[in-house]
Amino acid sequence: MERVLEPAELKSSLEILLGLSTMTLATTGPDGEAHAADVYFASDAQLTLFFFSAAESQHGSDIHREPRAAATIHAARDQWEQILGLQMRGNCSEISAPAVWQQAWDVYLAKFPFVSDLEEVIKVNQLYGFTPKWIRLVDNNQGFGYKQEWQLNEAVIGGEKVRQWAQYGIQDREAGRVNG
Repeated sequence: MERVLEPAELKSSLEILLGLSTMTLATTGPDGEAHAADVYFASDAQLTLFFFSAAESQHGSDIHREPRAAATIHAARDQWEQILGLQMRGNCSEISAPAVWQQAWDVYLAKFPFVSDLEEVIKVNQLYGFTPKWIRLVDNNQGFGYKQEWQLNEAVIGGEKVRQWAQYGIQDREAGRVNG
């Protein structure tokens, strides 16, 4: 059974992971080779993950050429039974419109207040947004191989863009079942 969630509701259920500081962003270079980089991120209510990076970095160059990317967020764990993390696929984009940039900056600054002292560093870097289209939660605390997945559905209703997340089956390998 499919369950539909508003972005804020999904964000609330993933708050522990979205509260972590670092995500690993994976991009693809012009030669088809994969590249991964760790970046500090902050998430808005719509689940856009904002991060700063040099536009000429490998992932900055990759994003400019190919916006599709993948990302993971997880805390270090000593035991496999404690694995808890997110796997995501989506698109990255440069944030340059002043109003959107300011909103993203406010979200980022709220999570990382120390960046207010890094004005010169911020000025020479590009603000990006990663918008997930698919999210998988892996939570071995619930049992080995336990997963939940969501797919982003976007529609224009009354001239306004509406985003909702459809939750698909829950996979529980330990119990040998797929719910949903």
